[in-house]
Amino acid sequence: MRKLDFSGWQQAARPAGTSIGTGMQHAARPVGIQQAARPAGASIGIGRMLAAALIVILCACVIISMSATSVYAMPAYNGDIHLSQPDGTTFTARMSGDEYFHYYVNDDGTVIQKDQDSKTWKQVFVKGGKLYMGVRAETGKTAGKKAAAAKASSLCKASSLSSSTYKARYYALGGLKYSGKTAPARKVVSLSSIRKSNSLTSMKKLTAQSVDADTAIPLLAIVIGFSDVAYNNDYDWNDKIFNGSNSVADYYSDVSQGQFTFAPARETSLTGADGNNNQNDTVNDGVVHVTLNRSHGNWQGNFDDESVMADLNSALSDAVKASESYVDYGVYDTDGDGEISAQELSVLFIVAGQESSSGYTDQAAIWAHQYDLDPYISVDGVSVGHYIAMGETMAGKNSAGTVVRLQNGTNVVCHELGHILGLPDLYDPYYGESNVKEWKNYSVSGMSLMAYGSWGNDGDPFENTSKDFYPTYLDPYCRILLGYITPTRIYNSGTYSVNSEKSGHGYNALLIQSKDKNQIFLIENRQFQGFDRGLAGLYGNDYSKGLFGVVVWHVDKATVTERGITDASGGSASNTINSIDHSPGIMEAYYEEEPAADAAVDAETTGVNTPLIDYPAMNSAVVNKYPNFKFNTQLYKGDLIKNRVDSGISVTADVEGADCMKVTVKMPLQVKAPTKVKAVAKGSRAIRVSWNKGINGKVFKVYRATSKNGKYTRIKTTKITSYTNSSLKAGKRYYYKIRSYNGTTASESYTAIVSAKANK
Repeated sequence: MRKLDFSGWQQAARPAGTSIGTGMQHAARPVGIQQAARPAGASIGIGRMLAAALIVILCACVIISMSATSVYAMPAYNGDIHLSQPDGTTFTARMSGDEYFHYYVNDDGTVIQKDQDSKTWKQVFVKGGKLYMGVRAETGKTAGKKAAAAKASSLCKASSLSSSTYKARYYALGGLKYSGKTAPARKVVSLSSIRKSNSLTSMKKLTAQSVDADTAIPLLAIVIGFSDVAYNNDYDWNDKIFNGSNSVADYYSDVSQGQFTFAPARETSLTGADGNNNQNDTVNDGVVHVTLNRSHGNWQGNFDDESVMADLNSALSDAVKASESYVDYGVYDTDGDGEISAQELSVLFIVAGQESSSGYTDQAAIWAHQYDLDPYISVDGVSVGHYIAMGETMAGKNSAGTVVRLQNGTNVVCHELGHILGLPDLYDPYYGESNVKEWKNYSVSGMSLMAYGSWGNDGDPFENTSKDFYPTYLDPYCRILLGYITPTRIYNSGTYSVNSEKSGHGYNALLIQSKDKNQIFLIENRQFQGFDRGLAGLYGNDYSKGLFGVVVWHVDKATVTERGITDASGGSASNTINSIDHSPGIMEAYYEEEPAADAAVDAETTGVNTPLIDYPAMNSAVVNKYPNFKFNTQLYKGDLIKNRVDSGISVTADVEGADCMKVTVKMPLQVKAPTKVKAVAKGSRAIRVSWNKGINGKVFKVYRATSKNGKYTRIKTTKITSYTNSSLKAGKRYYYKIRSYNGTTASESYTAIVSAKANK
């Protein structure tokens, strides 16, 4: 497995015919991510995959806002693809990006584009701030006059496409249009809100199968065939989405600790009815098959083109209308507002043909995305608009050049459903467009579904069809946001246990609050278990004995709120939690290594240590390779790396990976405010205030006011957990709050305010 090299974020030359490992192969790579050469058939390590993934993501999750709605896209497949010239010559290339912007590079890492006149793939070069077509795309085709011109200028590399200006110019060479935007922040759909709206009683009426979770959101899959492209008649979508061992439903049940999942909506689509020839379709399996009396629109990308979006919108609207005879949409409007929200019923369009994010297509295709119909379509007296769409088949060539076709599925749907639940992307949606690239070497990589974990795998399915994509679990902070876990808060130095997903004790996470109220550290144990089997294809060869380890996350809640979750400022800041121009919002606390003395100088990160993104987890293999390995627990102070400050917190772990691992935490003493505070009138003109001491409290200061929002004055300092306030004015109400201390360390907050009225 090859490692990811983020230095320079460029793509280096590699032997023709090699393919990227499953892990990040489909993920887009941030502009300029570097990918080193590796032997044919080798698997790419998280690092490089990430890099690759990044670019794809870079391009890919350019979460664009079209009209008044927002689009979230699946990152591109970053593996090798084989392109053909008009004279029959074939060559190896690689694609990065998403439906809004994607580009190709040849084996030398030079950007290429298809000449719209001659239909010949050519190298692109930069001259005078403009892009031009050069020599043929194949490596080594450098003879002739055009080659001289190319040598006299600069060959276009991925890093050249980091600005919107050059993206637009690259697209113009291919006769396309480009405009990049990001999606507005969404409100997180927490477990508690789903429980209020989607009770088990209502779910029994709206879903067709028993649910292996406390509650669920109904999901309807509409498989669409066309007059010129039929849907596959032997794909079992109920198994892939709802009932299989690697299903979407299983994923969300797992990651939520059995509290939530997506369940099949009720419908009456059936094999043999109305021309339905899919042999696996049964009533109430959550899957409807329809065939439209129109041709496939071949929506492979360029979603900035209004005509493309209009045609796609028309086709999907027709599919909803065609499904109306099998689905009673009206019953899903549980709040009676006349509109079906994604929380009431999520709709997935599975479009016949291919998934173009795979980078290889030999028939009509679509790029997976989340979007809204515009306008919403009216069926059964309600409006339906929010949806996910993807191609039904993912195609690619293996190292032998054979085209392999796979049923699309779990990883794509899980990521897009994450957006339906309000989760942001954890990669840089700007693709490094900012002039400030301070954090360009940092990436969540494969450690979360909302980053490149959406391409997790246990081996390359295109090389070995017995392997599969396993989207890795959500990071702990996303789980907290969704209400799936409640972390254990740590207040003292000590040794603590962290359990992996499939341990007998159940998954848990630890939380350390830093001295900055917005910055926290989360500790978890990740092993190659459950859907985290997908980590094996991303990191596996870098860890011994098939064991992973302890991961520490650094979260800046202010950045998360401002740039991606609720109350976002909108505009360019939305969905930019981890854009590289500012300190990250959610990121692993990577071990950082000083650059070698002879390392190439990177002007953008001079004097900055390099995060080892290939090694997010601490275990014996990592410690043996890096004896000084430690999690970086410095606190952000502004957006410059060099300005980070010591937190006084350190985390070390057992070096032998296991289901249950011990971590040793050293941290400044923290004091938790008293709990269960009460105020009760006692006798004549007296009020007794009592409380539990909280955590680490030694001394307690009692404050009083005569109105809830008035000025509080300290009236007592005591070492016991009660105080009787006497000589009060009869019939008057008094308000109290307490703060605890341990030496000079105070609790970070006061207690809740309590009150009582003094007796006469």
